[in-house]
Amino acid sequence: MLKPFYKVRSRRGDEVLIAVANLLGSQTRENDVLVRWGGEEFILVVENKQKDNVISIVDRIIKTISNQAVNTTLGDLDITISAGATSVKNGNLNSLTWPKILNCIDEALYTAKHNGRNQAVVI
Repeated sequence: MLKPFYKVRSRRGDEVLIAVANLLGSQTRENDVLVRWGGEEFILVVENKQKDNVISIVDRIIKTISNQAVNTTLGDLDITISAGATSVKNGNLNSLTWPKILNCIDEALYTAKHNGRNQAVVI
């Protein structure tokens, strides 16, 4: 019996999200904060890093994800990610700065998508 397409697609999407979350988690430190923000978007907060270090971290994550096929019940998938990032001075992550930080990350993400995807933009 055939399953409705949306259910099959949803299961595959869930499997990809779980795999990406696990891969992201394997690339983070204990004190980093990784959050699924919505849909297929994740936020990774890495405090106390200079902009060059942030670029290095995000590039490593992109390479890790794009170099490993994701196993799903419907077969292996090659996936890519686009990333937006910004650096925050140590101690400057609070409820007043959070909206500005999210706006910077969002702007960087859409720039990465617009520039061809599978890349990171750090503002």
